[in-house]
Amino acid sequence: MDPDILSAVLGRAVAEGDLRSATALDFKRVRIEGVTYPALLPVKGQSAQGLLVENLDERDVALLAAYEGASYDDQPIEVTTQGGARVTARYWRWIGKRATLDQPWDFDEWRRKGKPRLLVAAKAVGRSR
Repeated sequence: MDPDILSAVLGRAVAEGDLRSATALDFKRVRIEGVTYPALLPVKGQSAQGLLVENLDERDVALLAAYEGASYDDQPIEVTTQGGARVTARYWRWIGKRATLDQPWDFDEWRRKGKPRLLVAAKAVGRSR
């Protein structure tokens, strides 16, 4: 959801035209115990706002997978774009050992508290490009 993190992981700037707002219906973004980053869980009747990133190549996807690590796996998801188009995309599903909490994850709080440390990790992945 954060273009700075995305660009750092990919080791390149992402064109503004390759980013679109999207909604995952029947999903909910929640906190994970003890960390600042979230999990996206299937929850009937809920929705989660996010960012659809287009025009990624397989190397880009591999870098994203490296950044997400072994606690997430790459899964298909259907999202609805701001213009109403339904698109099959990919997301990283939480499979880690830490418990998910039935508490909403706050993007603005993450930007203040979690982003600085994760930006360092993202840049390390992006340098491997």
